[in-house]
Amino acid sequence: MIQYLHFRNQLTILLAFLTAFNTLNAQTPKRTCATTEVLAEQVRQNPDLLDNIQAIEEHTQRFASHTQLHTRSSTITIPVVIHIVYRTSNNIENISDKQVFSQIEALNNDYRRLNSDYNSTPSVFQAFSADCGIEFKLAKRTPDGKATTGIVRYPSARRTPWGKNDEVKIADKGGVNPWDATKYLNIYVCAVGSGILGYSTLPGTGTALDGVVIDYRYFGTIGNVVAPFNQGRTATHEIGHWLNLRHMWGDTDCGDDAIADTPVQEGPNYGCVAYPHKTCGNQQTGDMFMNFMDYTDDACMNMFTSGQKQRIHALFSTGGARASLLTSDALIPPGETCLVPTNLTVSNVLSKTATINWTSAPSVTNYIVEYRVTNTANWTILNVNNANTLAISSLTPDKTYECRIKSVCTDKNSEYSSTLTFSTLTASETCSDAFESNNSFTTAKLIPNNTTLNALISTKTDNDYFVFKHTDSNKDIKIALTNLPYDYDVRLYNANRQLVGSSTRNNRLDELITLSNAPIGFYYVRVYPYSGSTATQCYKLSVEAVDKDYLRENTTNVLEEKPADRLRVSPNPASELVNVELETGFEGDAQFTLIDMTGKRVMETTQPISKDITLFQLDINNVREGMYILMARCGNKVHNQKLIVNKPY
Repeated sequence: MIQYLHFRNQLTILLAFLTAFNTLNAQTPKRTCATTEVLAEQVRQNPDLLDNIQAIEEHTQRFASHTQLHTRSSTITIPVVIHIVYRTSNNIENISDKQVFSQIEALNNDYRRLNSDYNSTPSVFQAFSADCGIEFKLAKRTPDGKATTGIVRYPSARRTPWGKNDEVKIADKGGVNPWDATKYLNIYVCAVGSGILGYSTLPGTGTALDGVVIDYRYFGTIGNVVAPFNQGRTATHEIGHWLNLRHMWGDTDCGDDAIADTPVQEGPNYGCVAYPHKTCGNQQTGDMFMNFMDYTDDACMNMFTSGQKQRIHALFSTGGARASLLTSDALIPPGETCLVPTNLTVSNVLSKTATINWTSAPSVTNYIVEYRVTNTANWTILNVNNANTLAISSLTPDKTYECRIKSVCTDKNSEYSSTLTFSTLTASETCSDAFESNNSFTTAKLIPNNTTLNALISTKTDNDYFVFKHTDSNKDIKIALTNLPYDYDVRLYNANRQLVGSSTRNNRLDELITLSNAPIGFYYVRVYPYSGSTATQCYKLSVEAVDKDYLRENTTNVLEEKPADRLRVSPNPASELVNVELETGFEGDAQFTLIDMTGKRVMETTQPISKDITLFQLDINNVREGMYILMARCGNKVHNQKLIVNKPY
């Protein structure tokens, strides 16, 4: 109960700060998002919402710590209804269908990382950038079962802008009630006013007024849009909040957004910032100001991260706050009975063969499966009767294929499914699961040092464990995971099964771990699929002992300016002990506090520090897995550093 009240008080104080912070910024012509103010007002009116917000955060952290729950390879389609509420005294607010279509296109490009400016992401952040696997489609069915285009227009006699008090969503106030928020994303386009570009409700704040509000001047990429917010990124940003993403600075000075792969930053960035812009001790990377959840101009935003994607997908996992959208019928036209097959996957991919799998749809007589080499013109078409799997032969080795499927019903065919891609092995490669059973530390297969092997993830929940002996203290360890059929990750553990290295790059990017000054002894390697990666084809694992200058010669270094103050933790992730290093001009007792993502203090200690570097160890044996912030208070100055706690399996 004490911990709960502490969480409640901390969040209440934070919300009060956010209201003051955003009110000040609302007076400027820069990007302004009123989401935090709306949340503060909702909590003031209904403090019980804190219970919902805390429960969603706990669910998100559980999801983040259990990779088998992730759905990263699945595309989530969100039904959208656009409510255009325009004042009859200003018909320019009644934007065109084409302007709406341009916004939907911009959203799909941004959330699938198909945006034309994706290459503008600085190289230091490229590995963290992510295709969020989210698509948006206009609804085809109303809540009462009638046909719709997903665009609904409402003339209003109102003379003043709607503001941020949600009256645009209330019929009794002259607005329009949202459609069923368990089935639709409600987006309101209207005159917001007060310099506010838009705002959103967060998950857990109720369905009665759930949705996103965007000023008509900042919605879409054509028509009545005003620079520098004319590329649709206001909706991308606000829907990010609707999908449980926070601002990059955590809405407080040098705050945290509860995501591990985004740097801590001092506050919002405006306009177009020159890279690097370094704040809050993020000297190695600088601010990730090009992230869609910052305040930069539309032309200077271009990315989400893998951590943000993971946080979004938690909402759609079992028990997630927005999981009901997955079963919405909003995209099925009235009278439609021929549904698109779902969960298209590939398995058993070899040099010339592969197996296509899918989930059956009701009332289907047969399926049409098409595949071709990517970027070629002609599809190979096959019919499948009374089955949900198809073995394909006569493929060409070392080629990337794309595949799609549709249902055939008595009176019509469905649309095609989303396209699936896979790559065949080279003609000389063989891949057999010779290492099974090796799905735990105790069954790990012994492999020689300095070797490369072809191994197989036999199922989407399979984990491959290997053990090897490092015999030369004058060499570093290099672990390389390549030739990935889908999104696989790799971890390195020492003989005590403590995590000493990990690589979790997005999609099919190669994974690399380097461990310098590695002591002689046994090490474990764990290879596992990011859940949802269902292909069962070959990957390459290379285990090497390399010269000590390997890191210096093969790592792209980022120019780092030495800051006056710095808090460092290592290893990170950690499991039992954390080395804490503080470099500051302060001398005296410093208070160190470990805070979880709900704001709860899980550990506190006081350490004497000097004006030089102070080093001590923090015992985290009793700290549960998850993501934390280590806060060091030195007099009137505070330093923060993220810490990920992983426990050996």
